[in-house]
Amino acid sequence: MPTLTFPDVPIAQAHWSLVSNTQSMDSDLNGSGQDLALPGDKWALQITVTDLMGREARMFSAFVNSLRGRTGRFYMIPPGCGTPLGTAAGSGVVSGAGQSGSTLVTSGWTPNQAELFAVGDYFQVGNELKQITAAVAASGTGTATLQFTPPLRTSPANGAAIISVNPKCIMKSVDNNQAGYNLSGPRIYAFQQSYIEAIDL
Repeated sequence: MPTLTFPDVPIAQAHWSLVSNTQSMDSDLNGSGQDLALPGDKWALQITVTDLMGREARMFSAFVNSLRGRTGRFYMIPPGCGTPLGTAAGSGVVSGAGQSGSTLVTSGWTPNQAELFAVGDYFQVGNELKQITAAVAASGTGTATLQFTPPLRTSPANGAAIISVNPKCIMKSVDNNQAGYNLSGPRIYAFQQSYIEAIDL
């Protein structure tokens, strides 16, 4: 099944979040605990789409139904965050293979950018969506080290593109019961949807 593109519909409300994957262990003896951060954090989204009528309503209903529950996949841009606050000037790429963790050495940017990325900007590398956690400047040679969350799941290839405008991740429905809609007169449709990032094997 091909990965779909989320339709261009007005979103009345959106709740975007990062669901961290952690493990907690508490001692029965003294109450002390340990919390571990594990790989596999996922982006999550709950949206309300309202006031759709006619062709637009049927188009969105068809999109939702075509996902067939949790089996469908689609690309999603973080709501309201398609454009970076930093300049993101140049054509950034991964500089060096085998990188992991929450930092990434990159090159190919326009030199001497004081604020290449601002804190909170998003970027995409491969199919992974990341959020910048520290302001990034580009050096005089166009290199920059990005700090972000969540950590990389896989090491990107040397030369892989850094996408800064309309970065996205692949998402799916949280369960098999997302295909319904509310209908009020005269024929006004409303949809409530819950999605989670798809990390496929």
